[in-house]
Amino acid sequence: MTLPALSSTDVLVAGVPWPRHKLFAVIAGLLTLMIVGVATTSAAPAVLGGAAVAVVVGLTLRALTHPRD
Repeated sequence: MTLPALSSTDVLVAGVPWPRHKLFAVIAGLLTLMIVGVATTSAAPAVLGGAAVAVVVGLTLRALTHPRD
């Protein structure tokens, strides 16, 4: 079995290359989920807030780190 080719912006997660902006987005979303969940003790705002933060972080980091082709 050969390892996949990694670019400079990829990180191996369980043997699968992930772009760093996606990894940071997932981490930010999970942290937001936990913080809002503890603060409100309600699942709906925690899930919606975590998803919103993950999307914004992912799109922003992708726009800032990837040059336009």
